[in-house]
Amino acid sequence: MGSKSAMEGLVLFLVATSVQVLVVAGRRPPALYVFGDSILDVGNNNYLPGEDVPRANRPYYGVDFPGMIPTGRFSNGCNTADYVAKSMGFVSSPPPYLSLAPSSSLVGLTALTAGVSYASADAGILDSTNAGKCIPLSRQVEYFNATRATMVAAVGYGAVNALLFKSIFLLGVGSNDLFVFAAAQQSRNRTAAEQQSDAAALFADLLSNYSATITELHAMGARKFAITNLGLLGCVPALRALDPAGACVDGLNLLAAGFDGALRSLLAGLAPRLPGLVYSLADSFGLTQDTFADPQASGYTDIAGACCGSGRLLAEGNCLPNSTVCSNRDQHVFWDRFHPSQRASLLTAQAFYDGPAQYTTPINFMQLAQSS
Repeated sequence: MGSKSAMEGLVLFLVATSVQVLVVAGRRPPALYVFGDSILDVGNNNYLPGEDVPRANRPYYGVDFPGMIPTGRFSNGCNTADYVAKSMGFVSSPPPYLSLAPSSSLVGLTALTAGVSYASADAGILDSTNAGKCIPLSRQVEYFNATRATMVAAVGYGAVNALLFKSIFLLGVGSNDLFVFAAAQQSRNRTAAEQQSDAAALFADLLSNYSATITELHAMGARKFAITNLGLLGCVPALRALDPAGACVDGLNLLAAGFDGALRSLLAGLAPRLPGLVYSLADSFGLTQDTFADPQASGYTDIAGACCGSGRLLAEGNCLPNSTVCSNRDQHVFWDRFHPSQRASLLTAQAFYDGPAQYTTPINFMQLAQSS
């Protein structure tokens, strides 16, 4: 037992030393903590029980990932979280929390030296969104709180605070809340005025929860937030496939735009009230609009269909081992019915890191990472 205790002591000493070096050196943020849905999930859902949990643990997911293995990423390869992480100097996105959870020492070590991902496919801002099939945002924050306690136990409160102050908190969530809301509205016979009232009530709930999330994370030591808004949700292949002409669902795009405007106002109002808070809000909506307006400029030949799936636009069925798979994956915006291709994720991360100024406000992800 003595040798085991000595080894753990050595590990903790090395961790504490590396934490101090990372915080002082400032070459890259000391850690990255990721919260959100399937755009950022790197495998948490693989560890959730239940048949209805969405998982990307089968071919052809990961066909372009090193080793051609499905990792739980809803992509043919890397996803947006990976490329944001790489742009900031990390090897890849930090690992999924649930892969580490059985060992508290492993959680602490990883959280102190690289970070942790809590993102979960199907997750929403609201606990009720896809309940039982994902890790909702509130639970993701609870998992971070547990992680932080493990970090403090390992290296002390001061070292953890110093690390968290300089680390990046990446958030991307809200799409699933709007998908669920839109589907429910379609099944109800509501007047235009009632639909407007319903949307206003939804936004109030979403923004209240979002505000609480950022405030809670700030209280736990988070200072630097990289936040992505919602893109053109009505233009995902699964929805285009429902229209005879393959058109987008404008109502859902209007909802996304409404949420994005409210989120922008929320962050501008929170920043002065939370000491030390710095954020970069990335505009997925504007980037997607510009990409769709001139796809060839980004090297795309298909902005409407999926690359892996079945039926019309390959978007009527999920990506499965017996699905049709396109050969020109880098020329597709979408990999499956809902999710971007690896290349689309790369171009998105590049735009948000140090791309054209219109895609981030008030600073870009690079300025956020390098801010003191």
